[in-house]
Amino acid sequence: MRILIVLVFSFFAYNPAVLACGGAPCGDACNMGDAPSDSVDLSSLEGERAAFSVEGMKCGRCSAKVVAALNAIEGVKGASVDHATGNAQVVFQAGKTDSAALLAAITATGYAATAAQ
Repeated sequence: MRILIVLVFSFFAYNPAVLACGGAPCGDACNMGDAPSDSVDLSSLEGERAAFSVEGMKCGRCSAKVVAALNAIEGVKGASVDHATGNAQVVFQAGKTDSAALLAAITATGYAATAAQ
């Protein structure tokens, strides 16, 4: 009976998605199996460039959330976010947006971010 109780408890207590995200789900149904967001080749895009260091992303869904927020800003031509390294790169049209607006969009998703040097 003890073995059964231990097995049932360990089944409900072990949640790989929660463990992967530092003990708390990182959004709407975080899933370790989520692939990282597609990498965009920003080298062919013309415009101003900004780089950010983003903290707290744990899976591909996290980085996809940040990419979607950045791409929703008028003037953004492309964004690439790597959850493993915490690096975010953005190409944008200077007359339509700026680095401060991009930073605000990232922090609005719930992750801490700073402009990279």
